[in-house]
Amino acid sequence: MVPVLLTEEPTLEGLQKLYAVARPSLGLFSDEGGRFLGGNALSPDNRMKTLSGLSSLWDAARISRTRAGDGSSVLYGRRLALHLMVQPVVAPSLLADPLACGQGFTARCLLAWPPSALGRQFYVEEDVTEAPGFRRYCDRLAELLAREPATAEGDRRELRPAPLVLSPEAKRQWIAFHDWLQRCLSPDGALRPVAPFAAKAAEHAARLAGVLAVVSDTGARVIGVEHVEAGLVLCRWYLGEALRLQGVAATRADLLAAGRLLTWLQARGPVVATVEVYQRGPGSVRDRATATRLLDVLAEHGHVRRVAGGVEVDGRHRRDAWEVRP
Repeated sequence: MVPVLLTEEPTLEGLQKLYAVARPSLGLFSDEGGRFLGGNALSPDNRMKTLSGLSSLWDAARISRTRAGDGSSVLYGRRLALHLMVQPVVAPSLLADPLACGQGFTARCLLAWPPSALGRQFYVEEDVTEAPGFRRYCDRLAELLAREPATAEGDRRELRPAPLVLSPEAKRQWIAFHDWLQRCLSPDGALRPVAPFAAKAAEHAARLAGVLAVVSDTGARVIGVEHVEAGLVLCRWYLGEALRLQGVAATRADLLAAGRLLTWLQARGPVVATVEVYQRGPGSVRDRATATRLLDVLAEHGHVRRVAGGVEVDGRHRRDAWEVRP
């Protein structure tokens, strides 16, 4: 098998082909998630296909491909973990996208938007990597990664994980949470504004509980009440985040437009004149006032910097120009 566990900016087709030759459990991890959100996989032509494909992987569905170039294949037992970190200026391009929300992709994600720590990040003389809790965490992950996963007989590329069941008391707690969610999803319920995520919250809670059970005991076959309680605490926190973030589309429309502009600038850079932005940039930026406002938003977040005195661009001196930071 190809020794690849993580990928940062795949297309859906590339990910599917990787599953045919690599390990059956992969991670789409990136601390620069804007590369994926603004990349080919989520371009207008590929957006629906990619979001639907990722949602199917969350559901543990089979991967079925039929292409003229490489024939037909069906893959079973594949899993994907996804973790993307994005800047606030980029996040609305996904969180406020009607397709991502309506198709159900964002409802399958556990979203967090922590407040900025700028102004409070004072130096601390401490090596966190030597903290006992951190060492236990790293040692446990290394132990889990070193174990061979449960796979189908004769095919190490098809996962066959042992089933996890809820203990009777854990199931009673989970059912109470499930029914509470349903009451909160009524037309005037507290969670109705985030109905897509809330409708999947019970499954999120069960998945979180299952992960905690297996991390505690790799051989676990029963999810105990303590793990369900912990999963419910986490899931309620994510429900609170979903409610807090529901207004992203309405309150941060400029961030959404600025995110699209940033994608264009990074492809055009390293220096661009304001006139180029509204003459050749994204279709939503077609006047100087809009271009200047969005460039100011990007400057505030550190993505561009005004060039003092202007600069020569394409053989002409431009007094109003910006440096695009990588």
